[in-house]
Amino acid sequence: MSYSPTHVTSETGVLGLNFNQIPTRVVDLSGNGSIATALALLNIPTLPAATQGAAYQANLFAASGTQPYTFSLKPGSTLPMGLALSSAGVISGTVDPTVTTGNYTFTAGVKDAKSKNVTKLFTMTVAKATGSACNNISYNVPNTTTPIVPITDLGTGTYQGEEGGLYPNGSNVRPASHDSDGVAIAKAIVPLDANGNYDPAGKYALLALGESTALDEFAAFLPLANADPAKNSALVIVDGAQGAATPHLLASVSSSYWNTIINNYLTDQGVTAKQVVAVWIEDSNGIAKGSFPGDMSGMQTDYETIMNNIHMLFPNSVLAYFSSRIYAGYSNGVKTINPEPYAYEAGFAEKNAIADQLNGNANLNYNSALGVVKAPWMSFGPYYWANGMLPRSDGWIWTCQDLQSDGTHPSSPSGDLKVAGQLLNFLKTDDTTKPWFLHP
Repeated sequence: MSYSPTHVTSETGVLGLNFNQIPTRVVDLSGNGSIATALALLNIPTLPAATQGAAYQANLFAASGTQPYTFSLKPGSTLPMGLALSSAGVISGTVDPTVTTGNYTFTAGVKDAKSKNVTKLFTMTVAKATGSACNNISYNVPNTTTPIVPITDLGTGTYQGEEGGLYPNGSNVRPASHDSDGVAIAKAIVPLDANGNYDPAGKYALLALGESTALDEFAAFLPLANADPAKNSALVIVDGAQGAATPHLLASVSSSYWNTIINNYLTDQGVTAKQVVAVWIEDSNGIAKGSFPGDMSGMQTDYETIMNNIHMLFPNSVLAYFSSRIYAGYSNGVKTINPEPYAYEAGFAEKNAIADQLNGNANLNYNSALGVVKAPWMSFGPYYWANGMLPRSDGWIWTCQDLQSDGTHPSSPSGDLKVAGQLLNFLKTDDTTKPWFLHP
């Protein structure tokens, strides 16, 4: 098995290997990318999957030549019927419904302004229609023809008046003081007994919260994390996500979802509520109609109340990480669970809840030196949303094959593992998670 990043980059990651005869294995990967010294096609040989009868788009990228570049198929090479490669390097069109499923290979090339040429062999998989709206390979800002830009790529740009970036001033990097607080909290985490007291032979737990999408994703994450030799042996990971456990319902401290977590899920894993030290949450209210930002303001309030509930129910839970919803455009016209643009907009509810803590909201205070503690320290975890097949700046996309037939839930294994791998990589590399996720 081999691995290639989407773009040339310096990267640390994890590779999960699933077998049918022996247990799952996890391997750490790291490497330093170097820019080609001569004209090169940057794409990895395997292009995003296509779907029978559905729209498709993939961009070829070149570097280290003299622009402009001109792309073309090499003589004798063909794309699946219905697709074409433009001179600008965009493969697009609609896959003809008569195209059989399977792998298709072709050779594409690029020529630069000095007539230098380079070619590469590519493979594209064509798969069966899933039942979701596979033509929705991207989604526009409502009432415009402008594609939505992921929050992580917006920078100081705006979406309907809301500035981009996961954190203030269009940044995707935690404010330094908030990060240093998180690191100090993380380094203070120790094994606990059932009553929450320090016990060198004790345990501590990471709890997942959310509804069915998070349940699916975390089910793929658990075997990878538990098989990872780098995981701290004192750490117990508990999947507390449950179908329909929306932020609005979790905002009630008396919700049956909390009772199920405390009385069933935690005890099944041999830990108690007082041993939970960190929470990962990916959740949405399933909004299917309404206007921005009103709906997201209500969900933001729910998130903040959930933080209060976490502190109340799990008094030693000191860290909370939010992840965004995945792309849901393939559900538009199929399901009304959480279609676009609502799946995208949910990221602003998380961003603004975290911003309230950064701005000193007393109801989200995590620092006992500043008053009564009401919530755990809050941060973004991995951000998963990308605009369908329009690549983010890091190349991240969602194809129709990454989603189930409802266009809402990630498919197995493709979509689930995309999330699981990102989450595991985050927990193994972030400076506020390494102290307690990794073994000493």
